[in-house]
Amino acid sequence: KKNGRYVTYYSNGQLIREQEFKEGKEPGYLRTYNQDGTLKWDCNYEDGKMQGQQVQMYESNLYGYFVKTSNYERGTLVGDYSEVYANGNVKDKGQYDKNGKKTGVWISKNMDGSLTDESEYKNGVRDGKRKSFFVDNTVSKIQTYKAGELNGITTEYNYKTHKPEYETTYVDGRREGPFKVYHEDGKTVKTEGEYIRGNVAKQKQYYANGKLHLVQEREGNGFKTLEEYDESGKKK
Repeated sequence: KKNGRYVTYYSNGQLIREQEFKEGKEPGYLRTYNQDGTLKWDCNYEDGKMQGQQVQMYESNLYGYFVKTSNYERGTLVGDYSEVYANGNVKDKGQYDKNGKKTGVWISKNMDGSLTDESEYKNGVRDGKRKSFFVDNTVSKIQTYKAGELNGITTEYNYKTHKPEYETTYVDGRREGPFKVYHEDGKTVKTEGEYIRGNVAKQKQYYANGKLHLVQEREGNGFKTLEEYDESGKKK
């Protein structure tokens, strides 16, 4: 069984890895290095399980270099967690509970520091509000989750006006109940109706002046028009 300090090297003499062993188990540190000598991983072990703060550097074709900092208690992720781009901006940040599951608010950002996602977690799954963002850092979507599934109203926003464009109700991850589509002002309803078992069962369409245009109900793969009005409100 390995015992004591264990090291390996690159052909240029630089360290690849150094680690402590005690009767075959890792009781202390593990450090790995890039070929230029820069530190890649700095981890700590106790009785073969990760313990305390761990610092690991990763390289991705999409994100470039980023550094992951995490904390462990006897092999379980706990407490603060972060991933940081090489320029110092946060990539991902949040917390783990004592059982190693995501909890509280987690955020994700682009390399330039703009937000991409902000989500509430409980027991490792989304539970509460989730916000998604456009590239200009304005909100693109607000969703409500319960135990990992969409429940409640999802609001989607127009990229140009930043005003509500769609409102959809979800129950246990499926569209169910009322929905609304808005005109460009984000207030005047363009279409409203109801989902039943994931499909639009009935709907009303409105002109930009707020007057009712059509009343429809589902018929096969399309819709049957029950009522139709002109822009003045006169029934056709």
